[in-house]
Amino acid sequence: LEQGKDVEWYDVPGSDIDRAASALCRLRRATAGRRGGPQHGDEAVRNVLASASPEAVVWLASRAISYMDEYGFPEAVAPWIPDEDLLDT
Repeated sequence: LEQGKDVEWYDVPGSDIDRAASALCRLRRATAGRRGGPQHGDEAVRNVLASASPEAVVWLASRAISYMDEYGFPEAVAPWIPDEDLLDT
C-alpha cells in the first residue's frame, strides 16, 4: 500500500496502487469466505488500512472513488439518492 502512494493510475495500468487495491480485494474475499460473511472481509481490509500511513489511505481512497465513478457507481445508486441530497455534500 505504501509503495502505491503518489503513483498515477491513468498512465500505467497495473501500477503499485492497482496492485495494492487488488490485494485488498483478494484479502476481503478470502477472509469473507473463510469466516462466513462479507463483514469479516471488510474488517480484514480495515485492519490493513489502519496500519497504513494516512497519505497512503487517502491515495487509495482517491483511486477507489475514481474507479467507482468511471464504472457507474453514481448511476447505480441514483434511485436511492434524491438529487437534492447531492447538493448538500
